[in-house]
Amino acid sequence: MTSPNQRAASSRWAPALAGAAAGALALAASELVAGLVGAPSLVVSVGALAIDFQPPGAKDIVVSLFGTNDKAALIVFITMLAIALAAVAGILAARRFSLGAAVFVVFGAVAAGAAARSPLIDPVLAVVNAAIAVVTGLVTLRFLLHRLTVRPNVPVSPPSGETPGFEPQAASAEWTRRRFLIASAGTIGVAAVAGGIGRGLIDAQHVEGVVSTSSLPKPLMAVAPLAPDQVLTTPGLTPLVVPNDAFYRIDTALLVPRVDVATWQLKVTGMVDHPLTFTYDELLTMPLYEQYVTISCVSNRVGENLVGNALWTGVRLKDVLEAAGVQQGASQVVGRSVDGFTAGFPTSWAMAPEREAMIAVGMNREPLPAKHGFPARLIVPGLYGYV
Repeated sequence: MTSPNQRAASSRWAPALAGAAAGALALAASELVAGLVGAPSLVVSVGALAIDFQPPGAKDIVVSLFGTNDKAALIVFITMLAIALAAVAGILAARRFSLGAAVFVVFGAVAAGAAARSPLIDPVLAVVNAAIAVVTGLVTLRFLLHRLTVRPNVPVSPPSGETPGFEPQAASAEWTRRRFLIASAGTIGVAAVAGGIGRGLIDAQHVEGVVSTSSLPKPLMAVAPLAPDQVLTTPGLTPLVVPNDAFYRIDTALLVPRVDVATWQLKVTGMVDHPLTFTYDELLTMPLYEQYVTISCVSNRVGENLVGNALWTGVRLKDVLEAAGVQQGASQVVGRSVDGFTAGFPTSWAMAPEREAMIAVGMNREPLPAKHGFPARLIVPGLYGYV
């Protein structure tokens, strides 16, 4: 434990700044590793954990405040929270380093556990990336706290003919503060650059647009093109058919899942007589149908943009369920995505003759964009997605 006359502890902000800078560099290191080797982003993993355990009603509040920017807002919040915790760790570490180190270790363990929950993430990579972040943070924190140590009076070379003397303590303290601020600023700068590069590499790995190299087969029942009088041209009014890149997206995925279409499968299991499995290519060989369906977020308000109409192409869900042989008493169809998200809806709704629930593979006559569910998604007219 450093004595008061050896530590520039009169400024309470200094250890907090050291912790915050160390925390920022730790997060940046984890982002860079995630971008370089495909390891999980710890910030995204903690954000996903927060989504899964959010209190009732939190989603509606966040969406109402931030709309489609809800994910970016959560990432920023998690980042700021982590840096704030690191600042607290810096204050604790100035008193006893093991206390501050414990904060970094606990956050790293939580982040690793959160990442390992995803079926798309290698648990080993999650632990390794968390360990890299923790070690980076602790080494940086010790380095910065060491820069707060005031040098004792040191001998200075006197001019010729004068008696040797010492550098004044006040000058040494001032030099220590400057040294610390320069080191902290440099750490934050490195964190900003490394974190930015890492985030760019991560985003490049999770493409949001069309990723399929396959073209959609001609549907068995194609919808006639819109007539000129069916196009809405009023300024400020949502178009009758919303383009794919402008279509709203509200879901729980902070990063668009990367799906290997060569190994992806659609499975129909549970209370069925004949469990079925389809590859993406097999879905494309089945009879395809088109229909315009408008979907809306439950949080959408009149005049807002969390609603859209598109021309969807896909396989009739009732045809697939009938082929599987749904057993009596099976009251719910539960869809499970590649990242583990589930949503259920009544079997009777899917089988009703007046509705055409579908396994969609196309959107506005293009393969589904990655951010809209590639390779396939459920489209159930008349129901909100959370039902």
